[in-house]
Amino acid sequence: MPIPSLPLFAAAEQHARQNPEKIAVIDTTKQQSFTFVQLLADAAALRKRILEQLALTGDLEERRIAFLVPNGYDYVATQWAVGGRGVYAFHFAQVPVKELLYTVGDSDPSLIIVHPEFEKIGPSLREGCTTDIPFIGLEPFSRNEAPTLPSFSPPFALTRRALMIYTSGTTSNPKGCVTTHENITFQASCLVKAWGHSLRPSDPCAAAPPRPRDHQWPGCQFPEWYHRGDASEV
Repeated sequence: MPIPSLPLFAAAEQHARQNPEKIAVIDTTKQQSFTFVQLLADAAALRKRILEQLALTGDLEERRIAFLVPNGYDYVATQWAVGGRGVYAFHFAQVPVKELLYTVGDSDPSLIIVHPEFEKIGPSLREGCTTDIPFIGLEPFSRNEAPTLPSFSPPFALTRRALMIYTSGTTSNPKGCVTTHENITFQASCLVKAWGHSLRPSDPCAAAPPRPRDHQWPGCQFPEWYHRGDASEV
């Protein structure tokens, strides 16, 4: 399944072709590291599965895809699979089901992906959803010693929506915020310019706060992947 040549994915492809062994993600929980080649391959494979589940051919057309996945490589691969042509709707899984049901109902996803770590809340979500949203399980990824780089397709307009997150909801119901590919690319580019070359190429970027926010990805990992191709530690 081709991956669109968005700035982030194009940079990842370049890193993968220049050095197939270059590490993209260090998963401290799995105690494994994953190359850019495998990350792109796993994202393409999962994207293909998502399209088949939704009976689509090649484009998610900005459909919202929600996923309950813990921090780590599985999260990154899922995010890249969805962000290729859909909108990944972030839902923090470690909150009461009532809050999850609110954000799921508000974001109206076309599909919900559930990691085994959160499968125990799957039945409650299914029962509480007011619409018939399909669910699929995510099989955790493991290191592949011989991944194959997927094919790439022309990029689409960066004005398309990319990310939907929610506030914590401490003072009222959580509020959704939508970010475009253009905004994410701009944020990453600004930080690349601000950081310059102050970090060593061998320095991984740690990005695993207890409750991720919009700035976690464009603010830390995207600049690393986009500019230097450094490993991101999650």
